[in-house]
Amino acid sequence: MAGGRHSLYLFQACRPHGNPDLHLASDRFDDPLCLELAATHDWVLTVHGCGGGGEVVYLGGRDLVLKERLAAACRGVGLETVTEGHPWPGRRRLNICNRGRRGMGVQVELTRALRLGERRRILVQALQEALP
Repeated sequence: MAGGRHSLYLFQACRPHGNPDLHLASDRFDDPLCLELAATHDWVLTVHGCGGGGEVVYLGGRDLVLKERLAAACRGVGLETVTEGHPWPGRRRLNICNRGRRGMGVQVELTRALRLGERRRILVQALQEALP
């Protein structure tokens, strides 16, 4: 998603099995390198995997304007997108998505079907085009 336009920091679980055991809540993520990188940017977008059926994009975070912009882009390409009333609101100040210069960002949660499916490319393109 970062392409050649945006900074990228990856925290990936890469074990052959048992990766859910490595889960770390977004408001407890405190890697100094990542925090330093986030603090240098006005917009921070974090991408996470979540449970749930079907191909669904869940958006949270404190940047309501960017969240709605990304939601419109996802819906515009036919992706089911939920912005409220889901388990991943991403509103806590210490959430990594809200650690940029402006103190607000967007958390993207993607179901497994969407992360692994063919429409993932459509999602990536839609988000790339909607990012500032």
